[in-house]
Amino acid sequence: MIMSKGRNGYELMGGSLIYKLMGVIFVLNLKIIRLLEVKYKMAKLVSFLYKLARRANDVETLASGNPKRIAKRGKNKVIGRKIMKKLLK
Repeated sequence: MIMSKGRNGYELMGGSLIYKLMGVIFVLNLKIIRLLEVKYKMAKLVSFLYKLARRANDVETLASGNPKRIAKRGKNKVIGRKIMKKLLK
């Protein structure tokens, strides 16, 4: 396309340069949105893995059959929940 000097800067023949820039900005916004979606999916995966690790620790504790260890795990879970409730209020 041929560029010409207009009143407000350079213009394309048959259209303004601003419309081309708006198109580029639109494409960049789409790419940013896709990156954020990937980060969101990654955060969900990490959250799932942490939950899975906590469950595995519960199962391991129960499978050990050690009453002291089971009681300690239960006590710590109850204390942790109470503290979190107070922090989130």
